[in-house]
Amino acid sequence: GLGGWKASYLEKSARELRENRAFRRIVYGDQSSVPLSDRGIPREHRKNIWMRLSAADRLSEVYGVDYAKSMLHPEGGDDEEDPLLVKAEMDIDKDIARTFTEKMMEGFADGDRRPDHFQEKLKTVLLAYARHNRRLGYCQSMNNLAGLLLLAVEDEEEVFWLLVALVERVLPDCYYSDELTGVTTDVEVLDSLLEHHLRPVFDK
Repeated sequence: GLGGWKASYLEKSARELRENRAFRRIVYGDQSSVPLSDRGIPREHRKNIWMRLSAADRLSEVYGVDYAKSMLHPEGGDDEEDPLLVKAEMDIDKDIARTFTEKMMEGFADGDRRPDHFQEKLKTVLLAYARHNRRLGYCQSMNNLAGLLLLAVEDEEEVFWLLVALVERVLPDCYYSDELTGVTTDVEVLDSLLEHHLRPVFDK
């Protein structure tokens, strides 16, 4: 459950915890020397915790157990005749070419991390979301969000449900839109906060 990863640490002795460098970095926040894929919630519990906290694990009950598969691998091949999906695929192809290159993926070295293979899976997930949410389709920067999820979770169906949950249930409606008004607003707020409270950082 949600407390599983904490319980696994609590079962250790106090001495073992004190000597566990990775645990100290998780607790105290200094993870600069920890591989990217090992930061934060331990990897073996990350998928379950993310699925539960975002409520993505309940979406298959809402849409049906085969819904994600039908979005990821639709039968019939009618995408080429659908203007919305043709545009989405063109935009996705432009974005994923610069998403998670080999150098960017160095912190996730285990398994098959070839950029071409990874980007193929990423495109499958992004096109599936465009089929699912025809009102929104594909928006710039979804590639980064879905890419991080794919690196951490790997299973395409679970990444699809996580993407649906984050875009439609967790993040504000205006975060992913043609104008990206939500992101723009947050960036302006952050700039203002830095200017008034962390001027040296703002000046850089």
